[in-house]
Amino acid sequence: MAFLDNTIEQAVIAVGLYLALSTLVSGAWLSLIPVGVLFFLVGRVLFLRGYPKGVEGRALGMTLTMMPTVLGYVLVLVLLAVRWL
Repeated sequence: MAFLDNTIEQAVIAVGLYLALSTLVSGAWLSLIPVGVLFFLVGRVLFLRGYPKGVEGRALGMTLTMMPTVLGYVLVLVLLAVRWL
């Protein structure tokens, strides 16, 4: 159950990013969205496989899930700042 709760939380955060990116970028930059989804899927699989091993086992999966999202939100903030200026 904890895995599903965490996955739903991460998915909501990631979908928000993908919606924001899809409104702010165009052309080749749109490829960031499917790449982010791929990282999300691989990260979730590794997170689930490492779940029985504790925090150390889940670390790589969580990193692959969350890091592209965090970096993507930084990109969104930079793009918004550039458009605002």
